[in-house]
Amino acid sequence: MRSGFAAGDGDFLDTLAEIRNLTAPQMPGPIQHASTAVWSEEQHVSVIRQAYRAKFNVVRRAARRAASAIAGRPAASSCGST
Repeated sequence: MRSGFAAGDGDFLDTLAEIRNLTAPQMPGPIQHASTAVWSEEQHVSVIRQAYRAKFNVVRRAARRAASAIAGRPAASSCGST
């Protein structure tokens, strides 16, 4: 079962809730409570950002080496600040 999050203007959310109640299957209460807990957790955000930063740094270094090789000069040894 999927869960999601909606934010916006109060009138819009009231209309969305009304339409949702008429057109979509309702999520069982225990899943709603679990979803609330999961959607509220923010600790993973910094971990994910660190992982992406590391991956981008690897690609940056490889791109600089490739660009330097194409230009015929030695590659820089560091990728600089991020």
